[in-house]
Amino acid sequence: MAVLLTITCEIPITSSLVLRAREESYNGNVLFFLKVDRKQMGAYLCIASNDVPPAVSKRIILTVNFPPDIRVPNQLLGAPLYTDVDLECFVEAYPYAVANWQKGGSNKDILFNG
Repeated sequence: MAVLLTITCEIPITSSLVLRAREESYNGNVLFFLKVDRKQMGAYLCIASNDVPPAVSKRIILTVNFPPDIRVPNQLLGAPLYTDVDLECFVEAYPYAVANWQKGGSNKDILFNG
């Protein structure tokens, strides 16, 4: 299924304008995204300029909702008896997700730290 996102920068003048998206730029007042994904999240700046200063701009924030993605750097850890161990789990999601820990097949969350 194709998803099309359009950001339109309406400026009531006939001069050229530039849409700047992070380090990229695009000439025109409409910026199209086909199949938008989380890489397109961020601030976009619509800048209108002609030969008469000053240029004017408006910022547009694009958010993309996506399910949690988990990255675990070490899936197998060992440690000597009575030493400290950190289990790390990196979660990326929008809206932001809450990470919980469970041991084995238990349905009970681990609520302590240590």
